Amino acid sequence: MSFVQPVFFVFIVGALGASIGRPRSVSLLLVISAGFYAAQGVAAAALLASFVVLIYLTGLRSQAGNAKKTAVIMLIIAPLVMLKYGQFMGVLDEEWQWLLPASLPLGISFYTFQGWAYVTARLRGQLLQTPGFGRVALYLLFFPQLVAGPIVRPSQLIPQFDHFDRNRLAMLKNGLFLIVSGYIKKALLADNLAAWVDPVYANPTGVGAGSVLLAVVAYGFQIYLDFSGYSDIAIGIARLFGIRLPENFRFPYSACDFQSFWRRWHITLSTWLRDHLYIPMGGSRRGKLRLVLALGITMLLGGLWHGAHWNYVLWGGAHGLLLAVERWIRPGNRSQLFRRLYRFWTLGMVFLLWVPFRAGAYPDGWERMGSLLGRLMDVGAMWGSLPEKGVQWVLIVMLGYGVLSARGKSMWRWLVRWPAWATGLLAVTVVLAVLLLAPGESSFIYFVF
Repeated sequence: MSFVQPVFFVFIVGALGASIGRPRSVSLLLVISAGFYAAQGVAAAALLASFVVLIYLTGLRSQAGNAKKTAVIMLIIAPLVMLKYGQFMGVLDEEWQWLLPASLPLGISFYTFQGWAYVTARLRGQLLQTPGFGRVALYLLFFPQLVAGPIVRPSQLIPQFDHFDRNRLAMLKNGLFLIVSGYIKKALLADNLAAWVDPVYANPTGVGAGSVLLAVVAYGFQIYLDFSGYSDIAIGIARLFGIRLPENFRFPYSACDFQSFWRRWHITLSTWLRDHLYIPMGGSRRGKLRLVLALGITMLLGGLWHGAHWNYVLWGGAHGLLLAVERWIRPGNRSQLFRRLYRFWTLGMVFLLWVPFRAGAYPDGWERMGSLLGRLMDVGAMWGSLPEKGVQWVLIVMLGYGVLSARGKSMWRWLVRWPAWATGLLAVTVVLAVLLLAPGESSFIYFVF
């Protein structure tokens, strides 16, 4: 069940109706969340149920200072490794591929990371009390963020099950505004940009350099609008039920360097990688060589997390290298001219590295990436072959992005002053209009990770 499917609106209205008068019912939220994921299929639901039981039992056995931390963590990531990377790592030969599902269960990467976070929090003594099975299950199953995040720490979510936000009216208004924002980003903007991206990546040898350049820029905004749109909807829906989920995007293309970009892009994944990989490997505390090694391994694994393809390894490794070099040159200590030029360099490299990332969706992604980058080298044929309508779409999106990044907070403060009935009417009107104007149903990009 996707947020953009009509059946989801029936589901969410029913869920909200059932929660009236019972805003603090953990059992009700657990039933709603289980029903949401059960709609994905029996096999996926059975796997998730088994995973929840595994995490709960592992958490019971995990105590602060336990010497068997590595074995415990490996027990958690084993399902992900086997299902997602079995063939890629040569763990399973082709004759044994029938053991793997035809497609990965939705959200497996995300709820695996949350399970890891829960057991790690137990091992580190970060949870003062041992949660019951219902609260651990709801932490892993909470339906708004189950499929594609945000990735939430146990300390951020589990305590809220006992102390739901009491200011329901403010939460409802904030949630509705976030939901509207998410649908505009996804259904109206990202899906229209896809019309200029998908044909180019599907047939890179049959398009000109201008179309490739447009597709590169358009995809940079498409993936941002698509994923941040999902995050806005997920955070907004959670607020309708009195739950606060953490921010996941903070205008990443306004970053002045690569470190700033990763503090703004997919914030909950970046934080997870920092806390569970980068810092345990030494981070910046043990010299520059250890820093470079920790950054490289963290970003390589972060790239591989997105999929079993060398394109994702290249994407993550390149970002790791750029982050490491940046620590050496320290652009923030240079002249103002250097900082401005470095900002353009950062944005250009981020967009260029989306090429191997997007091409990774194809089995021949390596060759497809080479064809696209080769087309970009044909500078002479670029400007005359830019699709005019596609350029207009990208410019509109860039203008909107600039206005929101500059004036977004003041616009938000103005909107939250609206009365509740006006907020609800605006939300319903805008969402229906956006879905009617959308080019067609499409899944969220991060559903495949």
